Amino acid sequence: MRGNEVTRRALLAGAGCWLALPRPAAAQGVRSIARSIAGDFLIAKPRMPDPRFRESVLVMCRHAPDGAFGLICNKPMAEVPLADLMRQFLIEDAPGAAAPSHVAVHYGGPVEPQRGFLLHSTDWVEDGTWRVTKQIAMSANRSAIVALARGEGPRHYLFCIGYAGWGPGQIEGEFGRGDWETAPAEAALTFDRKHESKWERARKGAVDL
Repeated sequence: MRGNEVTRRALLAGAGCWLALPRPAAAQGVRSIARSIAGDFLIAKPRMPDPRFRESVLVMCRHAPDGAFGLICNKPMAEVPLADLMRQFLIEDAPGAAAPSHVAVHYGGPVEPQRGFLLHSTDWVEDGTWRVTKQIAMSANRSAIVALARGEGPRHYLFCIGYAGWGPGQIEGEFGRGDWETAPAEAALTFDRKHESKWERARKGAVDL
């Protein structure tokens, strides 16, 4: 079996839990937060010690005293046929004329790789859509895939498997070690398909927290 076919099947096998937001950890011993970085890019510094995040750019969807949640936007994994993805989530709607034939699956982070998240532009929203910025949103149920299949979904999107999550005070500690820097999240860079240069481009506008 070819390597890309193995990757595709492994991704589909692990994608059984559709768009479920993780529960924040209980707040214990929370450090003070200078400001929320929700709606920012979280950008790994060149000496990032964790290999899972080296040269990563994340869109931070949530940052509060009880923890933080983000999705990596520059780590594509494989192209998956939309029909296979629909079958995985027990979706029977027939694809529309404008539906994509394949969906790019991205590595969203190391936590719970069986979960899927759709990071997308705000030209399409529904009840339960999580607005990250004026131009970036995240949808939290499988109707987003139904919309894509009908050719009615968002114009720009990233289908992410897994997420990055931090408990109370954890991300603040990582900033203290100098692991990260931030920049305002931009839709143009988030959904740009030139993933190999996203990290360098995001760093041009980065600042320390």
